[in-house]
Amino acid sequence: MKLMTRQIRTSLKNCHSDMQLTLEDDINVPDSKPDIEHIIKIQGEIHVQETSAETDRAIIRGQLSFSLLYLSDVDFRQIHTMQGQIPFEESINLENANPDQEVHCHYDLEDCRASLINSRKISVRAILSLHCCQEEEHTRHRNRHCFGRCSTGRDGRSHPADRC
Repeated sequence: MKLMTRQIRTSLKNCHSDMQLTLEDDINVPDSKPDIEHIIKIQGEIHVQETSAETDRAIIRGQLSFSLLYLSDVDFRQIHTMQGQIPFEESINLENANPDQEVHCHYDLEDCRASLINSRKISVRAILSLHCCQEEEHTRHRNRHCFGRCSTGRDGRSHPADRC
């Protein structure tokens, strides 16, 4: 008879929360760029710089980076681009969150739009979905008794010759 010990790791979701937030800001056109006549397209991307856990909540810091393609009334080159960022810091309620454990956050940029306020100013609005959770890892040892011969397979694991 041989005793086989296996280590089993499991992750249990300690807490989780979903949140949707709106990022909104008015952005001035840089002095080096011509006036905006018409917005063609805006494209945004979320960059999360930091996530931290506190008691019963998580703090997420990041920024929305956007690129704007627009049409101007300048004769020699009518299509122009400009970039910008909108920083954000959001607190999400996570009931039973432990400050000593890591928080995992996934995010989706649901929508990103720009509208023209005047020829030198635009309004950028974005909807961001945040999905945060905190998991606890548990390790258990499982003992099995082998009756008969125990052999090692190609995968390096022990497999019983008879039933275990």
